[in-house]
Amino acid sequence: MSERVEGAGDASMSTLPEGLLFGLGNPLLDITANVDVEFLKKYHMNPNDAILGGEYQTTLTQDMLAKYQDIEYSAGGSCLNSFRIAQWHLKKPNIVTNTGCIGQDDFGKILQEKAKEAGVNVQLQIDPKEKTGSCAVLVTGSNKLRSLCAFLNAANCFKIDHIRKPELKALIEKAHYFYSTGYFLVVSLPSLLEVADHALQNNKMFCFNLSAGYVLEFYKNSVEELLPYVDLIFGNDQEFTAFAAAFGIESNDMKEVARQVQAMSKKNSQRKRIVIITRGADSVVVCDEKGEIQEFPAKRIPDSEIAETNGAGDGFVGGFLSQFIQGYPLDRCVACGHYTASEVIKQHGVKVPKEPHFVYENKSL
Repeated sequence: MSERVEGAGDASMSTLPEGLLFGLGNPLLDITANVDVEFLKKYHMNPNDAILGGEYQTTLTQDMLAKYQDIEYSAGGSCLNSFRIAQWHLKKPNIVTNTGCIGQDDFGKILQEKAKEAGVNVQLQIDPKEKTGSCAVLVTGSNKLRSLCAFLNAANCFKIDHIRKPELKALIEKAHYFYSTGYFLVVSLPSLLEVADHALQNNKMFCFNLSAGYVLEFYKNSVEELLPYVDLIFGNDQEFTAFAAAFGIESNDMKEVARQVQAMSKKNSQRKRIVIITRGADSVVVCDEKGEIQEFPAKRIPDSEIAETNGAGDGFVGGFLSQFIQGYPLDRCVACGHYTASEVIKQHGVKVPKEPHFVYENKSL
């Protein structure tokens, strides 16, 4: 049996066990290049777009690779972004493990290499027929506007058989914390339910990110089936507004929404749910295990220092989890989430500086 002990985060990170945190997500290879506006127009895209690739974008990636030289690759997808960033804080490799599905191709090899360079233990299912999922990141103009075109491909093909392999079962047994996203719920709810039930039976923490409003709009029944297993739930105010509409919560006040989500039915009676609602540059709303509401203001970043806000949510989760799995209290976890998100938005892409400089100021002392 495993139980999180808040305040137990005094040990050196070098003593943290490998495989402490296990995640299920949709791995995508981010492919970034500076392009001209005509390239966007050719593929029916606009500056600052964020779309799923369709019939008009089928040859976009190949054309991009052939035409532009300054190509940059990084391991992406929401879960893997957060895990790369958590590892940035944790320093010791392989504290976090990530699974998902990629193709048997060069993009898949590059994605695995980039994830391993970041310290993440990637244990990915390989689909021999589908291409590795990717996201073309098209940067235009002197103000560096980014247009995103995602191709999920193999990421949509994850099968529950993968987590039943002996080597994956061993990693799941070893983990004390689990994390996944609404994006992955759409792909393999049975996998999430099996891992969540393992967490329940062993009193481990299962964390979940709502990810996007459409998950609540079109997959409400799946969210409803998973929710009783969820010990900690993340989302932004737009996602929790969609949650409230889907589940009949008649309030737009995020404090009240957090309170009601915290009180919803839960299978593990040994701990109450924690709800984390981010609100952009505004304060984070937290409903803790006691049902008490706390607000944590975010430090304002001058507009002149902000490169883009894309990826701030993944950064917040990565920073938060890096402290949470060490047993630190919620105020420190949120503070690290804020710090990390502030570093991400100063970069182009979901990136961080070479070294973290997070310093926790305990204002209660």
